[in-house]
Amino acid sequence: MKKLLLLVSLIISLAAQAYEPLIREDRVWEYISSNQVWDMHDHTLSTFQFDGTQEVNGKTYHQLKLKTVTSWEMEAYDIIEIGEKHTVDSVEALLREEGGVVYMLV
Repeated sequence: MKKLLLLVSLIISLAAQAYEPLIREDRVWEYISSNQVWDMHDHTLSTFQFDGTQEVNGKTYHQLKLKTVTSWEMEAYDIIEIGEKHTVDSVEALLREEGGVVYMLV
């Protein structure tokens, strides 16, 4: 009986959650990449945001833009050089979302 109640409550909670689209212009995505050679570490932080739309073959795609890039170097956990924050604002991908599925134009 306890297992049945747990299962019913789990199904109800899953059904009650509203779908939230992945493609939203009010969100900022951050991606960090790292490269390590011995005790030297190079890091790059890139920020992405959906900004604007573009129509291709009759379908509307959202532009995923690279907004800023910041890099820095570390030596054994000590920051030795911080690069400037560069504003890029270039389109990196075109994506659209239909029925909970995200499509990318390649």
